Amino acid sequence: MQALPHSILGRRLRVLLIEDSEDDRDLILLHLQHSNFEFDWACVNNARELRNALSQHAWDVVISDHRLPGFGSGEAMAIVDEAEPSPPFILVSGHIGETAAVEALLQGAADFVKKDSLSRLGAAVERALEANSLRRAAREAERALRESEERFRKLTELSPVGIYLTNARQECIYANEHWYVITGLIPESAIGRDWRQVLQIDSDDAAQQATAIFAEDPDRPLSFETRIKRSGGPEVWVIGQMLPQYDADEQLTGHVGVITDITERKRSELELIESGQRLRELSSHMVQIEERQRASIAREIHDDIGSSLTGIKIDLAWLKAELAEQLEARPEVRAKMQDVEKLVDATAAVSRRLIKALRPSILDHGVVPAIQWQLLEFERRFGIRCHFDPPVNEPSLTEEQSVAVFRILQEALNNVAKHAGATQVEVTVFKRKKELTIEIRDNGRGLPDGKAERAGSFGVIGMRERIASLGGWLEIAGAPGKGVSLMIGIPYGVQKQLRRA
Repeated sequence: MQALPHSILGRRLRVLLIEDSEDDRDLILLHLQHSNFEFDWACVNNARELRNALSQHAWDVVISDHRLPGFGSGEAMAIVDEAEPSPPFILVSGHIGETAAVEALLQGAADFVKKDSLSRLGAAVERALEANSLRRAAREAERALRESEERFRKLTELSPVGIYLTNARQECIYANEHWYVITGLIPESAIGRDWRQVLQIDSDDAAQQATAIFAEDPDRPLSFETRIKRSGGPEVWVIGQMLPQYDADEQLTGHVGVITDITERKRSELELIESGQRLRELSSHMVQIEERQRASIAREIHDDIGSSLTGIKIDLAWLKAELAEQLEARPEVRAKMQDVEKLVDATAAVSRRLIKALRPSILDHGVVPAIQWQLLEFERRFGIRCHFDPPVNEPSLTEEQSVAVFRILQEALNNVAKHAGATQVEVTVFKRKKELTIEIRDNGRGLPDGKAERAGSFGVIGMRERIASLGGWLEIAGAPGKGVSLMIGIPYGVQKQLRRA
């Protein structure tokens, strides 16, 4: 094997010649030089040298004579095809028929050039190199695609979520094993069908609304939560996401989607909701019992203690009248009698105050008069100015609702007195959308961290539970130095006309 480097203007190639004639070899090299190639070359003339040359270097092109002593182009082409990477094979001969040339091309030769037309050799090498470059790029792309598909397959099979692909018509074209486990389906019942029908997504209102928007604009991402009814098995809850896929022309080709089984989480959420509902019902029941006990105690104080104190007052008045002369003669007894009268009056005042605290009778006249009375008492007791803006109409609340509003206002005013450092409180009652809304606002120090609930803050918790048990809501907001605003909303029924004071 002989080798001689050549350098001319152009690109550098590795050219392997299979030729036993030095004159023909030099003629081929000369035409390559005239074609402005820059190349290194080697020449072989038998199978052993060819294999050795292919094992030592990667060649850009092989140029072979058709017939050598004991060695032909067919055998040479077969050996070259075994190389990795396999270079293009150009056949150059002056003694080959048209049939043999066509057969060589069909077997994989890149081109055929007659020795009396070597002026075509440069163009033939260019075409062969370009075609080989395209084939290599195609093979690389195919290999990368296979590797990508294999990585995708492994990732999807190892994924803990269900993954599926759709075409532009929203028909399932692929799903991983976990997707079938979640849905309880088999490929025959899923592939080729609309994924929304497969998942029975129209069985859930929220998911149906989301997929309706998706149907109008499939280019947007989709998120949904729905139940899947599996034949022969329990239904499962899933959350799903879908993203659109596009081709090189930015045309929608389909979607990639994932579903995650959230059945256990959903079951826990439902159990938590049911537990919270039972807790609220228990809390509401306990509040009702407490209010009934308050009312019962108030009645007992009024009926028993109040009656007894009234009797004592009557008896003391009778005694004072009967013993008027003796009392004049004994001033110390008269003073003691007056002390007893004052004690009875004080006890009666305490009884009245307890009765009002336990269950103000003014609630029987409506929640608005009760709020007015409460604010007057608060202003008298703590010296904090109160402004009340009542509604035009008295809302027709149930007794339970009226008591709840009264207690929440009572607790809110207590918090203002203890924590706000306020000088003024404004209470506004108005109606909106068949709901009674009450706002209690002060001008105190506000909430330093924006939070109303703190550890041990059972007053606020109690207000929330009380209003939640009636189907209402409560919001608290406040900024440092700007006071606190507490708002509650409670549904109401029929109203009766109330004259504004």
